[in-house]
Amino acid sequence: MNISPDLLKITNLSKSYLQNNKKVGVLDNINLNLKHKNSLAIVGPSGCGKTTLLLILAGLLKPDSGKLLLDGKIHIETTNKIALVLQTYGLLPWKTVSDNIILGIQLQGYDIDKAAVTEIKRTLGIVHLDKLYPEQLSGGQKQRVALARVFLLQPKLLLMDEPFSALDAITRERLQHYLMDEYRKRKFGFIVVTHSIEEAVALGQQIMILNPDAKNVDQIIENQEVFNPGFHSSKSFFDKCYKVHKALLN
Repeated sequence: MNISPDLLKITNLSKSYLQNNKKVGVLDNINLNLKHKNSLAIVGPSGCGKTTLLLILAGLLKPDSGKLLLDGKIHIETTNKIALVLQTYGLLPWKTVSDNIILGIQLQGYDIDKAAVTEIKRTLGIVHLDKLYPEQLSGGQKQRVALARVFLLQPKLLLMDEPFSALDAITRERLQHYLMDEYRKRKFGFIVVTHSIEEAVALGQQIMILNPDAKNVDQIIENQEVFNPGFHSSKSFFDKCYKVHKALLN
C-alpha cells in the first residue's frame, strides 16, 4: 500500500469574501506540504488570512479554488483525523467543565478513558474546575479546558488558533512544553497560528510568513532544531527569532 509522505498538501489554494457586493481576496495561491508528525507555525499581521486558512484546513470553510490532500486523499470536509482549537474556545455554556472536556469523545462515539481524562486535567491544572460552567472561568481556564478536549481526541493533525494567547507567561510556557511532550508521545502533526514570534520559533519545525498585501506565503523558514534539548535557551533560538522578526518587517 502506498502511503503519502505528506500528512497535508495544499496546492494553489485561494479564498475571497463578498464585501459590499465585491470580492475581496484573503488568500491567493497558497501552497504548502506538511510531512507526517511535523509542526508548522503560521505568523503574520492581523487580517492576513491565518484563521481563514485554519478554517479551510478544518473543513469548515470551502476555498474558491485549489486542492487539499490529507493523507494523500482529497480533503473537503470535517474529519475525526483533524481537531481544531479556536480563540473562542468552543465550550458549550450549559455544560460543566467535566462534560465539555469529554464532549468530543462522546460525539465521535469513542470509549472514555477516565485515567487519561484525569491525567490531562491534572497536567493542565484544571482538576478542581470539574463542576463549574464556562461563564465561571477565566479566559486562561477556558483555553485549558478547550485544549484538554482536543488532546483526548488524539487527532492526526491538530490545528490551533492562538491557543495560549489568554494565558500568563509562565502558564503559556508550561503548556507549550506540554504540547511538545504530547507531540513526542503521540506523534501527531500540528499547525499553530500565533502573533508571538517566540512561540512560533518554540513550536514550529517550519515557520510560514504570510504576506497581507500579496495574500500569499512570503516565505517558509526552516526550524528543525525546535526539538533539540536546550534549544529554547540557545543562541540559535534567539537568532531564529531575529530572522522571523526581520521577515515580518520586510
